[in-house]
Parts: sequence; C-alpha cells; structure tokens
Amino acid sequence: MRFHHVNCQGYAFDLVPENGKMREFKRFCCEFVSDKAFDQLISEGEDNSGIPRWMHIGYKHRQRTLQRRQALSMVHGKYYPMTE
Repeated sequence: MRFHHVNCQGYAFDLVPENGKMREFKRFCCEFVSDKAFDQLISEGEDNSGIPRWMHIGYKHRQRTLQRRQALSMVHGKYYPMTE
C-alpha cells in the first residue's frame, strides 16, 4: 500500500493498494475498522459497480472527541451508506 494523500491535520488518509484490487481492498478496509474506533471510512469516487478510486480513512474527527463510525460511498459527488 502507499499513501495517496494525507490531510493537513493528519487525522485522515487516502489509500490505494499497489496491486490495484480496489473491490477486495474496500472489503478489507470495512473488515479492518469494524471493531475499531474511527470517524469515517469512505469509498471515494465509486463507479456504477461499486468499485472506488481510493479509500479514505478518517481515524479521528477534527474535534477529537467524536468518532462517528460512518461507512460511506461517494458516487458522483454525493455520499450514501456504503455499498458492498
């Protein structure tokens, strides 16, 4: 894996697997955070079949005390509950 982007406060990061298998990586990310405190997991830039361009993981909210545990999909610039 490599960092695709790190937000300026360091509370979130965007990831793309080196092998490019985004569907599998999306499932892995969902499973990985399922028992952890996190703010948001976003499958960014999904195509019509639910495959993201990258995965965004916000492990802390900017207010530091909130952990929303949101799993979202961004499709055509809009957010929805995460697709499978």
